[in-house]
Amino acid sequence: NEIPEEKYNVSGDDYSIRIHACYNSMRQVEVLRDEILHILEMDKELQPHEIVVMCPEIEQYAPLIDAVFKGDSNKDYGIPAIPYSIADRAVSKENSFVKLITSLFDLSNGGFKAGDLVEFFSLDVVGFKFGIDSEDIERIIGYINESNIRLGVDKETRKELLGIDSNDIDSDVRTLRFGLDRILMGLSLPETITIEEAGGKDEKRIEYVSYKDVFPSNTGGCVTSESLIKFVDVIGLILRFKDDLRKEKRFGDWVDFTCEIIKEFIPENDIEFEEQAQEVYRALREAKEVAERIGIDKPWDNRAFSSFVENFVSMYRGSGGLLKRGITFCRMIPLRNIPFK
Repeated sequence: NEIPEEKYNVSGDDYSIRIHACYNSMRQVEVLRDEILHILEMDKELQPHEIVVMCPEIEQYAPLIDAVFKGDSNKDYGIPAIPYSIADRAVSKENSFVKLITSLFDLSNGGFKAGDLVEFFSLDVVGFKFGIDSEDIERIIGYINESNIRLGVDKETRKELLGIDSNDIDSDVRTLRFGLDRILMGLSLPETITIEEAGGKDEKRIEYVSYKDVFPSNTGGCVTSESLIKFVDVIGLILRFKDDLRKEKRFGDWVDFTCEIIKEFIPENDIEFEEQAQEVYRALREAKEVAERIGIDKPWDNRAFSSFVENFVSMYRGSGGLLKRGITFCRMIPLRNIPFK
């Protein structure tokens, strides 16, 4: 193309293109905030939701955007708050529900080992849903240790896990079911009783109480113990899903089942966890639509689907955050500037 001989004259009040030199990324975002505030001050009709900020690496800038636009220090310096949202972010592996789903699969595939149970109770979304704090975790560790929960839900799952079909493993001892029976029995029966010897002798002996070869454990304390109630509630929810966690399913059925699990664990009235759940919902549903279009119909085992959730879902970039509230920050992709001013 030929270069025109005459130069294009730009009026002195035309600020449609401006270039700023900043010494680091944080300063770039701070200058951007100041420029947006200036534009909003100059154009009273312009609203934040009519502004889009596009950058090639949204993941890199997202924490800086949060720090600058949501920083608590803004009030101290008299900087007005600007509503904003960030679109096109990947569903991070730090997403609480990605961790929840993969932990549930690990718990099931690992045979409900004591250590995996403790890790599951320590998940932030489980803590918020059931009100479990650090003191509850310490007590729950005590329940698991004192009731002798070690491996398997019951004798059948332990046999399946160990690959042994033998009468040598024909009891629920040291399984999750065994431990729960001991704890719940301990709420109504003592661990030991004292028996006076017959014949008028001043002698006593102590005997351990048992019922159907199960010995009660007083580790649960009393029936009104809040920590024990939380422990039983979470275990009950896990056991509700345990059989389906181990069955092969078609991809779409896995997606529906996973969404059902997430729904049960979303804490009430918590916007942050709700948004994280929606991120996973969108990723799973779009993947389901793709699977249906290309005809993926073979059953998947739980290990394959767990790997899919951990890897694909955590890399998924949807349009969440777009046109949501205030200024939109997003990736630099074609036509993304529509319908912004």
